[in-house]
Amino acid sequence: MLQAIRDRITGIVAWVIIIGISITFALWGIDSYLKRNVRTYVAKVNDVEIGERAYRQAIQQQLAQMRALMGDSFRPSLFNTPEFRRRVLERMIKEELVAEAAREAGMAISDAYLASRIHAIPQFQEDGRFSRERYEAVLERQGLTPAVFEAQVRRSLLVNQYIGSITGSAIATSWETEQGLRLQAQQRRFAHVTIPVERFRDQVEVTEEELRDWYEKHKSEYQDPEKVKLAWVELDVDSIAGELEPDEAEVRRLYEDRVKVLANQEERRVRHILIQVPAGASEADEEAARKRIEEIRQEIESGRIGFEEAAKKYSQDPGSAQQGGDLGYFGRGVMDPAFEKAAFSLEKGKVSEPVRSQFGYHLIRVEDIRKVEPPSFETLKPELEREAVRSEAEKIFYEKADELANLSFEHPDTLETTASALGLEIHTSDWITREGTDSGVTANPEVLEAAFSEEVLAQGNNSLPIEIGPDRVVVLRVVDHRKAQAMPFDQVKARIRKELVEKKAREQAKALGERLLAMLEAGTPLEKAAGELGLEVKQEDYIRRDEGKLDRQLVSRVFSMPRQAGGKPSYAGIELPNGDYEVIVLQNVKDADPGKLDTARRTAFARNLARLSGQRELEAAIESLRARAEIDINEEAIK
Repeated sequence: MLQAIRDRITGIVAWVIIIGISITFALWGIDSYLKRNVRTYVAKVNDVEIGERAYRQAIQQQLAQMRALMGDSFRPSLFNTPEFRRRVLERMIKEELVAEAAREAGMAISDAYLASRIHAIPQFQEDGRFSRERYEAVLERQGLTPAVFEAQVRRSLLVNQYIGSITGSAIATSWETEQGLRLQAQQRRFAHVTIPVERFRDQVEVTEEELRDWYEKHKSEYQDPEKVKLAWVELDVDSIAGELEPDEAEVRRLYEDRVKVLANQEERRVRHILIQVPAGASEADEEAARKRIEEIRQEIESGRIGFEEAAKKYSQDPGSAQQGGDLGYFGRGVMDPAFEKAAFSLEKGKVSEPVRSQFGYHLIRVEDIRKVEPPSFETLKPELEREAVRSEAEKIFYEKADELANLSFEHPDTLETTASALGLEIHTSDWITREGTDSGVTANPEVLEAAFSEEVLAQGNNSLPIEIGPDRVVVLRVVDHRKAQAMPFDQVKARIRKELVEKKAREQAKALGERLLAMLEAGTPLEKAAGELGLEVKQEDYIRRDEGKLDRQLVSRVFSMPRQAGGKPSYAGIELPNGDYEVIVLQNVKDADPGKLDTARRTAFARNLARLSGQRELEAAIESLRARAEIDINEEAIK
């Protein structure tokens, strides 16, 4: 290519170009090209950079979590804000601060613990056991190497270890628990008057002039949003698999491999006794459970009681206690790791030492051991055929996915070349906004983010391949674009009228409520004042904070009001979300007596109080770390 340039740039044209370059270097200096102060990171915490790629991945992970939590109510536009992006970055900064503090404190994650946590991830397992092949295949689909993934998991475990060292050591004193219970179970007696907004809606008048004036002042609120039309090509494993036939030789090979694996496996029938230890239990509770299981073990060893009888009498496992602790036969990869390790290391008929699992302390006895009999070829054939086809389809998918990425990058201004080379159909959408659609490709937050990105929307390029599901990727481009524009007055007139009527009605309801408050504070009795204004008084007798029949904001306001001074009622007003205005008269406050509360409630409250205390201590520790750290945020990168 350079030779071709030399061949074509000759004569006066060449000299003009050379003179231009010379002037540029003379005025600005070549140093300005070689030593540009460009920040390639989103943020820098001490000496560690948070890169653009890691930041974008964190945003996508957070969006995926919000989609899972919100379900059908999820809208990408709710999170396409600088505030949301800032919160994600702040979380990443805090995580880096904690990771550095953990390393400085000498904390570390052993290789064995790291392996145990990764092996327990269901996505990396086949038939309940960790599969190295599946592990590497899943990571490859995510664009990760085992080394990178393991480093990420190790770091996450290290951060959790540091956090646990602070939050797990927090305690709640007896005095704090007593005072907290006194307030939590407090009861309040009050009266309230509802001024319904509905009372004023029919009385409100809105003129044409008011409508137009409001429209002109708030035109930006009545916008037809920015829209795009998209085209995309889609590659997925299921479609590829649908065109394949199973290879008989491969199916036979898969069966032989399955038989070899099963030939070395065994199942064990086990009985157990469980003494539960709730999550977040105190050291005292932990020690009490451990002593109790040891006492039961000694009673069994002495012959005073049989294992089955002891399970019926003492076990706190509701699913097996009445069956004498019988869990039936099971293989590896089914039970809690600690429980499984003990069960598969015992001889038949032997009772284990106390075993700590995530549920509590166990005693385990193996009743029987049997080899796993492999199913016949005909039984497994349909499953193996699907597996063989799926495996072949995945190979083809990965090959085509690479080709898809290359072709769409090499031909950034069209999808035709990519679609033709890979035999893919070009799909199109109707007009869509940043909120997307309720279902399909255009409901995916990553698709929407790409569609409205600088690279795709402004520069007119194809997107990078976007994974929208397991083994499913798309490449998209914008084929048409319509900027946001103000909607005509006549189109939004009815909407404005409704909004102004509601606004004025709420203002009138609030004005009447404030008038009632003024009468009460001037000494007019509640019943008399309400009657003069045509309002009804409602009496509530000693409700608690968790009262579920009344409006939550009303209850919250009642419990935030100061106690009565000198025996006189306290007054307050609050506008509810539906537009109604409530005038509240607090008449009496009755604190709870912690001594009358049951032990379980007191223990649970103390545990929650300690957890909150631990969270506050963690936040204070992170703020201290931040104050001592050097943090540089690239504001341009998060706009």
